[in-house]
Amino acid sequence: ISFAMFGRFLKNFGGDILLRMALAAVSLVTMLHPDTNVATAVGVVAAAGTLIGIWRYGKIASPKTSTLTPVIGDGPAPKPAVAVNLASEG
Repeated sequence: ISFAMFGRFLKNFGGDILLRMALAAVSLVTMLHPDTNVATAVGVVAAAGTLIGIWRYGKIASPKTSTLTPVIGDGPAPKPAVAVNLASEG
C-alpha cells in the first residue's frame, strides 16, 4: 500500500492514479480476504505490481544529472568532517 500511495507508475497523472488505486485495492484484498488461497493468489499479483512499479519509478524519477559533481572554480573545497571518538572521553 505504501508504493500505491507514494510511488509512480506512469508520467501521465490520470493513468498513474488509476494504476495506483488498482494496486491499493489488490493489496487490501490480499490483507483482508478471509480465504488464504484467494489472498495468496491476489498477493502474487500485488507483489508483481509493486516490483514493476519500483522498476518504473526508477526509470521515471531518476535524476538526469548528478548533484554531487563538483563545479570547478566554485570556491574552496569543503573541509573534511572530523570524527569524534567518544570512547576516549572520560
